Amino acid sequence: MGLLEILREIVGNSELELEVTNEQQLSEREHEPLYDKGLRKRATLITRETYALQNVHRKYGVVISECVTLNPYHLTPEMVELTQELTKSYGSDTERARAIYDWVCDNIKYEPTARDYKDAATVFEHREGGSFSLAFLYVAMARVAGLDAHSAIVLKDDKGRELGSHGCAVVHLPYEDILVDPSFRVFNINHQDYMVWDDFRAACVYRLENPI
Repeated sequence: MGLLEILREIVGNSELELEVTNEQQLSEREHEPLYDKGLRKRATLITRETYALQNVHRKYGVVISECVTLNPYHLTPEMVELTQELTKSYGSDTERARAIYDWVCDNIKYEPTARDYKDAATVFEHREGGSFSLAFLYVAMARVAGLDAHSAIVLKDDKGRELGSHGCAVVHLPYEDILVDPSFRVFNINHQDYMVWDDFRAACVYRLENPI
């Protein structure tokens, strides 16, 4: 059974919009996240709400593209394995969100003067990045853990200061949204004004900063 058939079985034809290129290059194992397999044209998963394939049951639209430069949430097998190991013993979404946050804060250096946007896999590999890059990494790992997470741009921080360009993550829990800011090193921070980016906007911003 091919990837298209698997996805349609999971969510039903009416819930799925797919654009597929080079399908033979895509993983065909059910519930496996799509990540770089060393191919020149790499299969990536860009969606409105989620990256990890195992979250398709939430009925989010899925688009498959061969253009990895459009995907700030690019994953590697090592990232998937680490995230699953970090979160396997936690039962609640909040606990999983906190475990990933703690790992990012403990292992990734924040570069306050960085102006480039690195994708999640690059930040994971080099262990450093600016605020948006750290947010991309956090969101990618959170989605592997089954969390509904997005990047956000902070317009006014928790102290009321207007920020020119600062990124954080938002995790959508059943009864509330929490802001996770690995750069400021604050979990559930109370930024006063922010805008959540859907994946289309995040991909567009990332593409502008990383032209082909």
